[in-house]
Amino acid sequence: AALFQILKQPEFSFEWFMLSLIYSGLDPADIAAAHFGDFEELVLQNGRCYTMLVTQRARKLNDRYSTVSATNPEFPLQKFRRIVIVPWAEEILLQRLKQLREKGLSDAQIHDMRLSDEAPGGAIVGPAEISDRLRRVLKLAGIENPGTIRTGKKGHAYRQNIPADISLLLADAQHLAKR
Repeated sequence: AALFQILKQPEFSFEWFMLSLIYSGLDPADIAAAHFGDFEELVLQNGRCYTMLVTQRARKLNDRYSTVSATNPEFPLQKFRRIVIVPWAEEILLQRLKQLREKGLSDAQIHDMRLSDEAPGGAIVGPAEISDRLRRVLKLAGIENPGTIRTGKKGHAYRQNIPADISLLLADAQHLAKR
């Protein structure tokens, strides 16, 4: 609960947006490569939803980031997928778009921005930077290295420590997706 209280504060709106994308099925490498223009709005009988076809990932080559697309043999095929933005994350996406427009950005500029950009035309904010920012928020929320009770192959319970970083958030998102 403390994590979400912190993320709802205006100074953490970027991290709140990143977390909403993670809970929608993207990982930091997907987020760093995707653009706002990659979202597709599906109009349904009872409303709408946003989806995205994941076709690129960011990777670090020497000192800078670049993207690898699904047409490149180095792209991990299992990462090629369509995700649906979960309903609560849709509100955060719309708030992020509103914030960018309030900064004076046009829809065309926003369309071409990466999801991890704080302003158009900057260097790629990569997966490591996204993870670092989220790790700092986890620490502020008092989440260090939580333990999870697991059951071994022979039925014995044991505690597995999960580092308080992006892997914890991804594990939680996967757990919720199975429900």
